[in-house]
This record gives sequence, structure tokens and C-alpha cells, in this order.
Amino acid sequence: MVNNIINIVQNLIQQDDKFKIIDILRNFISNEDTNNIMDIGWAYWNISDNYAMLRMADEEFKNHIKFAEFINKELPKEMLYWTVSDGTQKQTLILGGYEKFWYDLYITACNTAPKTNDNFRIRFESHRAAISLIGSKLGEPNIEMSEFALNNIKDLINENPTDYNMRFYTITYYSLLLVINTYLNRSQSEALDKAMESFNALVPYLDMDNEKENYDEIVGTWEQLNSKRSKYNQAMVGINNLIMNLIDIFQYKMALECYKIFEEKRISTNDYFKSRIEHAKSNV
Repeated sequence: MVNNIINIVQNLIQQDDKFKIIDILRNFISNEDTNNIMDIGWAYWNISDNYAMLRMADEEFKNHIKFAEFINKELPKEMLYWTVSDGTQKQTLILGGYEKFWYDLYITACNTAPKTNDNFRIRFESHRAAISLIGSKLGEPNIEMSEFALNNIKDLINENPTDYNMRFYTITYYSLLLVINTYLNRSQSEALDKAMESFNALVPYLDMDNEKENYDEIVGTWEQLNSKRSKYNQAMVGINNLIMNLIDIFQYKMALECYKIFEEKRISTNDYFKSRIEHAKSNV
């Protein structure tokens, strides 16, 4: 990838100038000297990502159409998951009325893209993005699609149970299963037990350094979206999400029990997380 573009974009990220990032990347794609197709894919992904963060659904939709067309024309079918690998991008499109468009891309990837080692981890990210969460301000959750995506995560876990990220994948699966079970009024006892098992398996990772093993820092590249998560990141993100989902399904005591590990290890959290913890405490 062109180092000059990387440096410019990373500096603009620090400045939080999303419009400038979009302009730079558009010019990069249209430049006749830009001929690396993986770099172009990265640029399309980041244009959509910045529009998504700006909640500019119409503009994201227009760019995402170009992104999908580019992948279909220039890249192997195993890379179809690139367009559906991010939850924020999906959320903005749904808020803008483009839910069918996003899910059509997802279904096409699931039905068309071969399952390979090279897309194993981005497949997980895509399945995770496809699952609707209760209270996400996206209207009525798409439960049918969520169950389909959750089953895809289950199949993926069975496909390669020794993957480096597997403890994160496992806690994510049971966290999301709890949400769907709650929505459908299903029994939670087995899923709760499995969620706590996955929680306990991740706790030791909180004592490890947050190194980025083989991790590409350039957000949105194919390599970054298919990379290993550090063990510390797996624990932090996985446990954080479990606690949030437990609160969402009114399992306040269990959420607070899990939160104790953050307190014991003096792990800092953001204001939103703290507000959710206070909500849980007020309901115990």
C-alpha cells in the first residue's frame, strides 16, 4: 500500500476529519496511477466506514454499491464478505432504509463465497455484524436473519475449533444466543452456563500484554479484518460485550458478577459502560 496515503489517512483519523478522509480516498481510487486492487478495496471500505460514522446512509449506500461491484469484477469470490464485515456500516445503512441491500450482500456472500482459511476470520466478523441486538435503535430486530447468522457462527466454531481467536468467538456466540433466546422466550439455563464457561476461559487473558500478534494496524484492509486478535483484546471485548448483553436481557446479578473482574484488575471502561453498570446496580 502507498505509504504516503497511509500516513495522510492516519493523520486525518487523529484529527477526526472524516470528510477529508473521504475526499482523499476518492481521489486515490480515481487516480490513474492507483492500480493495486487490494488498496482500492481498502479505500472503498474506509469511505463507507467514514460515511457510516457520519450517519450519512445515502452516501454510504452509493459507495457500497461501487464497492460490491468492484469486488465482483476484480477480486475472488471468497472476498465477498469484505462488504459486510462491519456492524457500524450495517447499522447506518439500516437506519437509512437500506436493510434489504445489506442483507442481500450478506446472503450472497454466504451462498457464493467459498469457505477458506483466508476468509475464516472475516466470515466471523460478517456473521456477528448480521445479528440484530435488542434495543439497538434499529426497530424490530430481524430475528430470522439473526438466527441464520448465529448458526453460521456455530458452524464456523465447529469448522476450526483451534483457531487463535476461538475463545473470543465462543463467548460472542453465547452472548448473542442469550439475546436471541430472550427475544424468543426460550430457556436460558444452558446458554447462561456456557456463557459463564466462556467467560472463565477468557479471564486469564486479561493478565496478558495487549500486543498485536501479526496484526495489521491499517484499519479495513483484508489482512486486518482477517487477523489475530491479541489475547488481551479477546478478553476485553468479549467480556465487555457479555456484560452488556447480560444487562440487556435483565441478568443484572450475573452481569455485576462478571464486572467484578474488571474492578479487581482495575481495568478502565468508558462512560457508556459505566452508565450501564449503574443501571444494573439500580435494578438488583
